Amino acid sequence: MPDIFTLENKIKQMIDELKGLCQTNGLSNQASEEVVITSVFLYKFLNDKFMANMKDFANEMSMDAEEVLQDEDMLAGFYDTYPQDVAFKYEDTIECLINRVGNNEFYRLFDDALERISNYPKNEEFSIDTAEGGRKPLFTRITENVEASKRNNFARNIFGIISQDKFDFGEAFKNNFDFYSAIFEYLIKDYNVASGVYAEYFTPQAISAIIAKILVEMSPVEDKIYDVYDPSAGSGSLVLHLANALGKGSFGDKAQVYTQDISGKSSRFLRTNMLLNGLTNSLDNIIEGDTLETPAHYKVAHDPGSGVKQFDYITSNPPFKMDFSSTRNTIEQKWEDSEVRDGIKRFFAGVPKIPNKKKESMGGPVANDQAVRTVNNYLKGYFDEEIAIRLLRPQNLKDQYVFKTDKALSVLEFHEVKLV
Repeated sequence: MPDIFTLENKIKQMIDELKGLCQTNGLSNQASEEVVITSVFLYKFLNDKFMANMKDFANEMSMDAEEVLQDEDMLAGFYDTYPQDVAFKYEDTIECLINRVGNNEFYRLFDDALERISNYPKNEEFSIDTAEGGRKPLFTRITENVEASKRNNFARNIFGIISQDKFDFGEAFKNNFDFYSAIFEYLIKDYNVASGVYAEYFTPQAISAIIAKILVEMSPVEDKIYDVYDPSAGSGSLVLHLANALGKGSFGDKAQVYTQDISGKSSRFLRTNMLLNGLTNSLDNIIEGDTLETPAHYKVAHDPGSGVKQFDYITSNPPFKMDFSSTRNTIEQKWEDSEVRDGIKRFFAGVPKIPNKKKESMGGPVANDQAVRTVNNYLKGYFDEEIAIRLLRPQNLKDQYVFKTDKALSVLEFHEVKLV
């Protein structure tokens, strides 16, 4: 069994070196940096997983891995043995390309390999569907994110990092969800900000784990496959922890995952997260699109006429600050007859009105509990998960009010003060 701490630190070191390379090539704090880092990381992970399985298969066949890779019939047998993995050919692998880094157009060879991998018919299932019916590939040509004069050195330096023996993922495949969730959180930590149009803030793994356990412990887990859904999935932290908790650490045993998210970046992160954890049987259920206007999961797959699908569990941390005023009326009109059409009223409380101006005062039931303090103390290690779950359960709802302007405050009258 590998030293988990050492292995985790090596993988994090590789991520740091890739980020350093992006910085020296002028990509820091740009959207293209995230695409490069996550794409190269995923390529490295999938390559090492492919080669580790290939070596095991070759040993069983009493052959060398390169012999299997260059024999079409044996390669077909390998794919039948490992149908859940992304398909490579020898010319796509790090082991092959590293021998061609001296080529004056090595960057083209690397980008061509990424495109080939994405376009193999067997790998179509690893692309991301959009709510409009399109598909986004597994990889794009990543060296085009830097200036033309820098591309060859950029590609060579990428391979200088990912080809190092110390960064071999081989031993990582023996690990479980907890290991990969920590790696994934480290991978995206610099891009985990509540910014941009879609307020892309990703729920911390520790919080997702607590929420999953609370949900699963609410009722006995039956001997069935549960349909679990997140309509604003982000990187998938909440829904994947729920699937993991239902299966008691074994994905796929108890959960089929369904997600949708309007953000392309979030959908890429989610795909990476699912591939890291081997949850490939649910990849077809990752949809990029506006959940409110165009939900993409139906009772019969790809058939809107069958009605929107219902799920056993729904978990979500939606982008609360997102402005949907431009689509609000379209959403209301599109779904006003959903109860007749689908047998269930989709927006049972109606679609919220968009106020003409900022509210001067607001009121309503608010949870008067210590949720934020409990979460912060748990993250600081002051108490364990069991205590955190127990403290998070109570919800004492009380009417609370906020007065946001001087005008709102002016209507108040002082009566008395009571010491409670």
